[in-house]
Amino acid sequence: MRNATRRLLLAALALAPAIASAEPPLVPQKTEGKRPPFLDRLKAEVPPLKNPRGTRWPMICWECVSFDPQPPEVYKALLDRGITQHIQLDAKMIPAAQALQKAGCPVIMMQGGGGPWPYDQAPNWAHQFDVGYTPLVSKSWWPSWKACPAVFEGWRVNADRIRDTLRKFKDAGVTVDAVWMDWEGEPSSSGQKNGWENARHCRRCRETLPPPFSATSRSGTATAAGWPRTFSRPTWPPRSATCSPAAP
Repeated sequence: MRNATRRLLLAALALAPAIASAEPPLVPQKTEGKRPPFLDRLKAEVPPLKNPRGTRWPMICWECVSFDPQPPEVYKALLDRGITQHIQLDAKMIPAAQALQKAGCPVIMMQGGGGPWPYDQAPNWAHQFDVGYTPLVSKSWWPSWKACPAVFEGWRVNADRIRDTLRKFKDAGVTVDAVWMDWEGEPSSSGQKNGWENARHCRRCRETLPPPFSATSRSGTATAAGWPRTFSRPTWPPRSATCSPAAP
């Protein structure tokens, strides 16, 4: 233990001169009034990279230039600053992907979604509440309180849709380099206590969810707070794996 601590201290002392001489980070400034176009702001406020990016991927931003195909010089201006335009998981964006690829940019997909989606892509996906129970509605970004977490037909529908879309990109000669899906759906979007209570008052959830979620106790903050996170560990990875670009 002492040797490990000594090595950490020596490493920190060795890095201290480099850290002290590093340039201060750029701090974004708030712009009053109507903002100019993204690319104009980028060129004015973000200098080009001083060191080669190498094989590292560029960053993607929620806001960027456009999902429409752009001239190569636009994509080059982004890459020079370590940024690229992402596209969504949509076959309509194949022309933009082709333009990005032709300009030497990696094709990166990123898209948000949540609430009851994609559970609601299949029939019979919602909670079967006990008679007289009033559901708790969350105040999350995508309020959701209806989906049975253990009913995966909607995810299966979505997985087939993803495979079909990625095949279309492949047939068009596009290599998709990365897929980042910001899917904030059930069970997390229902909130911790709300999701627990709603599932506990659903006849089907009491039969399909594994312990301790089928318990009838109203107490136990730790259990109620941890159930979306705990349930997701054994359940979501196999489903998400079927949606990857490498899936057949």
